[in-house]
Amino acid sequence: FRNGIGWGDYYITMHQHTWGPTVSHAEAGWYYGYQGVFKINKAIYQIENLKNLENADVYIKELRALRAIYYYILYDNFRNIPIETNFINPPGYLPKQSTSQEVFDFIKTELTEAMPALRDDNSTASYGKVTKWAAKMTLAKLYLNAEVYLGTPKWNEALNEVNDIINSGKFSLAPNYLDSFAIKNEGSPEEILSIPFDEKYTGGSYYPFKTLYPASRATFGMQDSPWGGSGAIPQFIDTYDVDDARLKDCWLGGLQYTKSGAPLLLEDGTQLNYINYMSEVNGTEYNEGYRLVKYEIGSGTSVNSSNDVPFFRYGDALMIKAECLLRTGNAAEAATIVSEVRARNFKTNPTKAVVTGAKLMGGSTYKYGEYSYGT
Repeated sequence: FRNGIGWGDYYITMHQHTWGPTVSHAEAGWYYGYQGVFKINKAIYQIENLKNLENADVYIKELRALRAIYYYILYDNFRNIPIETNFINPPGYLPKQSTSQEVFDFIKTELTEAMPALRDDNSTASYGKVTKWAAKMTLAKLYLNAEVYLGTPKWNEALNEVNDIINSGKFSLAPNYLDSFAIKNEGSPEEILSIPFDEKYTGGSYYPFKTLYPASRATFGMQDSPWGGSGAIPQFIDTYDVDDARLKDCWLGGLQYTKSGAPLLLEDGTQLNYINYMSEVNGTEYNEGYRLVKYEIGSGTSVNSSNDVPFFRYGDALMIKAECLLRTGNAAEAATIVSEVRARNFKTNPTKAVVTGAKLMGGSTYKYGEYSYGT
C-alpha cells in the first residue's frame, strides 16, 4: 500500500484488483518473465551450436529447468501464455497462445526431463543454481495449484515432491526466522533456491527503500534516503499474535528513534510514529501503516543491498506438505508440521506455537471490511 501521493496508479489498482496491462508492475511481470525465457533460449541455441563442448547436455537441461521456473511464474500470473523455445523465428512470426493444460504439461515435462541431469547437493557450489530440489519445489507448487489451473486437484503429486525434499535431509529450518533474510544469508540451512544480490556487483535488491519514510534513514544509518514508504494493511497486522516474534522482527511500528537511541524528530519537532491505521485508499498520511523490515537493513545500506532473496525455502516445503495433508483429510498431521514451523517464532511462549487440526480447518482471522483505529 503506497503512502501519500504518487505511484497510486500502481498500488491502489493492485489493492483494488482493478489493474490492467498499462500498470507497470503487471506489465513488468510479463516483460521480465519473457526476457528471462528469451535469454535462456539464446543460451541454449549457442550451446547447441558449439562443437565438442563437454557436458553440453547437462548445461542445456539446467537451462531448461530454469526456463520452466520462468514459465511457472508467467503461468501462475497470466495462465494461457505462449510457449516459446526457439531463439530464431521466421520473418513475420507471431507467438501463439497456449491453453492452460498445454502450459501445465510443458512445465511438468521440462522439469521432469531435466531433473536427472541436475545436481542434488546443497552446498556453496550449488548456491543460486537450479538443483534437483529447486525443480521439485517448482513441481510441488505447480501441483499444489492444479485445481485452480486445470480444475483437477493434485495433492498427492505435490506431497510426493516435497516429501523428497524433506526426506533428503539436506535442508532444515533455520534457528531464527530472520536468518533467511539477513544481509549474509547464504549460510541459511533453509535455502532451496536463492536469487543472489550484491551491493557492488548485482544490484536490484532495495526493499527498505520502498517501505520506509525518508526520516527512517537515521534509524538504520542508511547511506541513501528511502523513497516514501509502502505500509501494511492494518487488518493484516492484526492477524499476528502479540507473542509472535515475526510481528516485531518483520514490521516497524510505533515511535521511532535514531540509531543512537534518541527520539527521531521530524522538521516540525514531532517524533516519527508509524501507526497501525490507514485513513483511506486514495491517499494515506506519511506515517500510516507499519513498514516491512524483514530483510536486514545494515548500517550504510545503499539502494543496492546485499540480501539474497530466498525464492524457495524449506519452511515453504513443510507448509506445502501441511496443506496437502489438510486437503486430503489428515488435519492432525498437518497441524503437527505447522506447529513445528511456528515454534521458532514463539520462544517466549511456546504453547502459542501449537495449533490443532480443528484450528487449521477453521476460517480466517482476517477482519474484512471497514477499519477503526485502535480496534
